[in-house]
Amino acid sequence: MPTFPKSERLCGKNAFEALFQKGKKFFLHPFKVLHIGAPGADAVAQIAIIVPKKIAKKAVSRNRLKRQIREAYRLEKEQFINSLKNKNKGMVFAVIYIGEEKADFELLREKINLILTRLSSN
Repeated sequence: MPTFPKSERLCGKNAFEALFQKGKKFFLHPFKVLHIGAPGADAVAQIAIIVPKKIAKKAVSRNRLKRQIREAYRLEKEQFINSLKNKNKGMVFAVIYIGEEKADFELLREKINLILTRLSSN
């Protein structure tokens, strides 16, 4: 049963600044993904999940979307982590929800899987 420990969450002002200034980005609707290699990170992969206030006005809907994205990542991350370990790489990335409508969990899980596959191939 995979877990989602605090060491895998991206936090800290310097880490976010580096990610937003030097990171590469791509779009996979309904997500925008920023990523950067990080060999010195605490964990093999660190993730930040962002749902802007412009997209989901109420905190309840923002938090629900973040919970669903976090759960989708938790369920799909095992193969991604293993591929990064095999390549002896680390990665820091942010997943930003940019969809206008609220997506269902199965779609979010499918898109997170595609994002992780794309990131592991880089």
